[in-house]
This record gives sequence, structure tokens and C-alpha cells, in this order.
Amino acid sequence: MTMKFLKSITLLLVGTLVFTACEDTKGPVLNPDAEAPTITSPSSGESFILEEGNAEESLFTLEWTAPDFGYPAAVSYRVEMDPDAAGFDNRVNMGSVNTTSFAMMVEELNNRLLSAGLPAEAESTVSFRVRASLGERTDPLYSDPIQVNVTPYDDDIEPEFPEQLFMIGASVGDWDWGNTNLEMVPVATKPYLFWKIVWIEVGVDDAGYKFAPERDWGNDFGWDDEAPDNEIYGIGGENMPEPAESGYYMVVVNLETEEIAVTAPLVYLIGDTVESWDTANEQALFTVDNDNEVITITRELEAAELRMYAWFDKGWFTDWWQSEFMIFDGEVEFRGDGDDQDRVDISPAGEYTIDLNFRTYEGSIEIQ
Repeated sequence: MTMKFLKSITLLLVGTLVFTACEDTKGPVLNPDAEAPTITSPSSGESFILEEGNAEESLFTLEWTAPDFGYPAAVSYRVEMDPDAAGFDNRVNMGSVNTTSFAMMVEELNNRLLSAGLPAEAESTVSFRVRASLGERTDPLYSDPIQVNVTPYDDDIEPEFPEQLFMIGASVGDWDWGNTNLEMVPVATKPYLFWKIVWIEVGVDDAGYKFAPERDWGNDFGWDDEAPDNEIYGIGGENMPEPAESGYYMVVVNLETEEIAVTAPLVYLIGDTVESWDTANEQALFTVDNDNEVITITRELEAAELRMYAWFDKGWFTDWWQSEFMIFDGEVEFRGDGDDQDRVDISPAGEYTIDLNFRTYEGSIEIQ
């Protein structure tokens, strides 16, 4: 009887240990203390002179250490450049890899430097850093930046950007070009920037949306399937993801940095009607009313010319008039890359309500 009892206890203990071991090893365990990559080459302070004769060659190879996520993870690395060497507010994506090195090609780097406004045939200081990501499973890790000195050459070739950009997809309409005509608005004097306040619907079949320089397939693009940074996505081939809830969104495409921003719309009045020419004046900010599908403002206005604009506050827009628009005969019309628009006067002074419907492009200005 005693032996049978001991055997039973032994089997129970063994089974418990086996079960616990299985529980402890269920799936990979993420290391919460994973350290960010460290750039090992080149070193900060190195100088590089770019030469047109070596355009197809590698200027240097950026190398870094791999973070230890606790298991053999498929890490995506993105190399970012800050042409201002001042905090990566105007970062430029140089490319993405799944290895711990990136060949910096002469022609590609030269084009990015000139597009960022750095002078040719003169030395400038820029920063590079590496972003490591496991997608949406964890926050991305950023290496400490390095600074190098670069001297680009003058190739006398201006970068070419499309004159038009369109959106398509079930989340913004449908996937049939014949049914969807969502042209984005070019930003005046910035041929690489396009914006649009668009209604994005959540929960539709075949959700998502993409962009194309013509109403046709072939040169379409979406995002790179990496976690966004401050609501900014890298350009890639995947359909854009739907947001958390249906409503209006400000979508901005930056073809120079190869990024897409999807954020809350910001629409403002400016000028003598609100007695202020300050950009992003909180007292002149419209309210986004998704329940009624309008962006609206009600406030006292002085008798003067009406001016209004859409704004993007993450570093790409520089002057309010570059994204200006107006209401003519009940329709919203955008300045885009055209000349200054005709004026609409507010008269008399008083309390007004301005409603903007960016689904139908209808607008109204009514005194209360």
C-alpha cells in the first residue's frame, strides 16, 4: 500500500513538472530590456566627398549591432537621415533592410542631400540613426545618432514628382477607379507634398486604401507595414490600415521623404476677420464634427477678407497660404499650386458659422 502511494505521488509530481515546463516555454518571450542598436561604422566626425563619377558605387556601409529581443526575431531596420543634424524633425528615410548593414549609394545619397536643400560643392553636417522594429508587437528602438560631414556634387538634375496624386480603396470609397475620384491637393511651392482631408470609414469589407499618380494601377503605393512613428508611415506596397474609428482625417503624402501622415484635421481662420495673422491660432481653430460630417466654427468675425487653410503640424508645412482654400457659391475650392484665389468678404461684422463638408465639398458662411 505504501509503495503504491509513493508511486502515485511521484507520477503526480513528474506530471506537474512537465505541465509547468510546457507552460513556461509556450511561445517566444520578449525581452523588455532589449537595447537599441549601436552604430559601429562609420564613426561620428568622418567626412565624405561625393563624386559624380562614382554615382553607382557605395560611399560607405552603415553597420550596427542587433538588439537582443530574447529570441531570434525578424527585425526590420530603417536607416534615417537628418539633413539638419538637429533632432530628426525633418528626417529622410534612406531605406529598410533585415540585416545589420546598409550600403549608402553615392547617387541616392546625393539626391537626398540636394532635395533636402543642402548646398552642392560645400560641406554640410548630417546625422544618421537606425530604427529597429518588430512591427506592432513592441515600440521601435532608435540608435544614438552619428554625425558625418558630406559634400554633395551638383548634378543639375531636379527631382521629378507627379503633378497629381489620387486616393483609392474601400475605406475611402471603393477599389474601382471608375467609381472613385479622390484627387489630393498639391501644397503650393512644394511639389513633393500632397494633402487631403478625407472621410475614412472603419469596418468595411476589403478595408484599406492606396495612392497613385494617375487613376490607374501600376505606380500605386501604400505603407511599408512597419509601426508608424508619430502618426507617420513609411511608403511601401501594403494597403494603408484603417484607423480606430470612422471620421475625417488629414492625410499628407511626402514624396521627398517617402512618408505618409494620417492625423486629425486642423483647419484655421487667419487674417483681419479674426484680428490675427498668427499660424495655428487656437482661437481660430475649427471643430471636427464627425457626427454631422462637417468641420465647423462659430465665432465673432470682423468685416474683412475671409482667409482659411488646412494645417499639418508635424514639420512639413511652412506657410499657411500653401494649403489655403475658399468657399465660392457654396463649394469648397482649393488653391493648390495655383495663383492667389479671389477674395470673399465678411460683411457686416458679427457672429458667423462656417461649415465645411469635405465629403461633398459643400461649404457655407452664415451670420447668426
